[in-house]
Amino acid sequence: MPELRVGILGKRGLACVPGIRSIPEVEVTAFCDLDPATATMASEAGIQELYPDFHSLLKEVDAVAVATPMQFHAQQCIEALRKGKHVLSEVTAAVTIEECMALKKAVADSAATYSFAENYCFFQECLIARQLAKAGRLGPLYYGEGNYVHEVRFLHRNELGAPTWRRRWQVGVRGNTYCTHELGPLMQWFRAADPSVRVAAVACFGTGAHTDPTLLHDDCTLTMVRLSNGGLLELRLDMISNRPHRIGYTLQGTNGVVETGETHRVWNGPNRSVAFGEAEREWESLLEYQSALPDELREELDMAANQGHGGGDFFVGRRFAQAISGQRPPEIGVFEAVEWTMVGLLSQKSIVNNSLATPMPGWVYA
Repeated sequence: MPELRVGILGKRGLACVPGIRSIPEVEVTAFCDLDPATATMASEAGIQELYPDFHSLLKEVDAVAVATPMQFHAQQCIEALRKGKHVLSEVTAAVTIEECMALKKAVADSAATYSFAENYCFFQECLIARQLAKAGRLGPLYYGEGNYVHEVRFLHRNELGAPTWRRRWQVGVRGNTYCTHELGPLMQWFRAADPSVRVAAVACFGTGAHTDPTLLHDDCTLTMVRLSNGGLLELRLDMISNRPHRIGYTLQGTNGVVETGETHRVWNGPNRSVAFGEAEREWESLLEYQSALPDELREELDMAANQGHGGGDFFVGRRFAQAISGQRPPEIGVFEAVEWTMVGLLSQKSIVNNSLATPMPGWVYA
């Protein structure tokens, strides 16, 4: 099979290079970033072809990993798709509802593939939880929590004190501006149990600005997502509060619960009450359920060991390479990218409208 050439746009995309190269038919051949200092990083990754701009890069590759600031993701992916180039997009997929609509149309009109780089879905504990949900071990699912609590104020200004793009696009408006990390695994778990599940409505609540009162962005937001099957998701975003970080998830069904974060644990059993005097329910280690995963997935987890974001960056690159080489469809494609990004955009509408529940528009699922 002819070798497919992949270009990396933006230094963040270098994290997925090992995963891309794990598929022999695909090679990373080119790199572009506005910061000339990143040329050394590309060289260390074995990439020798450097390009001064996006358009020059596109001419020399079959596919591109877009890892620029989030306000450029949609427009650069759309341009690549129109030129017949496969794309891997960093999160979020877009920064406006109009961009989501245009991206969805561009994918439909292109023969190229679109993949979404939501790496948190590939944490080992998230893969195990998805398998348990798919097997029905937790019973019918009705509730989930996703928490992204990660103080990153140092990223909001550069070393000279000037605002970075994050100051505008992540903490320059109210609402959940970075929701796919909290939402992605939960949606995959609910759909593993019931593929028909959709987002019905979104409501967002905020604490106000306290840690840094110069910001419009709330210290903490809670985004409530009502699903089409009646299930409820609670998404917490906090990139400002002065505290240790916390990334974790909860999944609740009638016959069990999974909790990840400080401790990855699971309980499952019959749907019955435990009376006083009876033995209490006991947690088990979620990681002991790795044997429930398919053999191929366990082998991939070994390959991903010691890679960035708990192996998630490796999986993102590998799944992209598998998709563009025709080995499998995109695991996280434009359907998920638009849906998950729209939850965040609808949260921004909700929070400035007295946290009114805002329906997911029908065109998302058309």
